[in-house]
Amino acid sequence: MGKMKTVCFTGHRPDRLGAFEPNNPVALWVKERLRGAVDLAVSRGVSTYISGGALGVDQRTADIVFELRAERQKRSPTGLGGIKLVIARPFPSQLNRWPLEARQHYEKILRQPERSVPQ
Repeated sequence: MGKMKTVCFTGHRPDRLGAFEPNNPVALWVKERLRGAVDLAVSRGVSTYISGGALGVDQRTADIVFELRAERQKRSPTGLGGIKLVIARPFPSQLNRWPLEARQHYEKILRQPERSVPQ
């Protein structure tokens, strides 16, 4: 069995990415660059991705990992496309101060299959 490859990611929060509006020019530029980085990692055999789940880059990259996994599942419907996302929650009340929409999005991320949420 070969070495397991893992990538961890974190980055700026929404105030550095054009606020909470996901379609602002800064957020779209960042998402495009993140997608390229995750595409490259997948092409190099990375199968596990770890995120703290925070607002901003953490969640945007988690979304990209789920999108890539869904694309791979369409080509090969068995399994999860060989991609796993782990959410490493720093503490259970992490989302308490977030806006409602952000909390709902985070909860959606936590409901995705093949994740681990240590507390």
